[in-house]
Amino acid sequence: MLATRYGIPVEALAEANGIIDVDLIVAGKTLRIPPPARRAAIASSLSVALSRVERLYRDARFHDALAATGAQVFDSLDDPALRAQLELLRGKIQTAFGDSERAVRHFRTAVELAPELELPSPTSPKIAAHFQAARIAARR
Repeated sequence: MLATRYGIPVEALAEANGIIDVDLIVAGKTLRIPPPARRAAIASSLSVALSRVERLYRDARFHDALAATGAQVFDSLDDPALRAQLELLRGKIQTAFGDSERAVRHFRTAVELAPELELPSPTSPKIAAHFQAARIAARR
């Protein structure tokens, strides 16, 4: 995919070329690649959005944090490391809600995207248990 090759979200590529439906890009069409400054701005907005989710989670505003993980800025998140961080946060939030199944599913996605991913220390035993179960499931 062109967006992945240039390290930009599909949304940014579509916006730079006036494309409304990214599923209807015509083969052979010449596309403009957004300049590095635009790519940096997109990366910055993703980083800010992730920081916001982390802050809401730390403040025990779990419903708000979960809602923020669905922000449109994450729709075109092509970077596996950032996607893994997002899934890690979603797993922690689901653990806080007591939803073990969803927590493990999000942690597993995070581990599959970034096998080297580790939990920060200290981490609650409940989160650590869900994360470990996800790591084991991802090895199968």
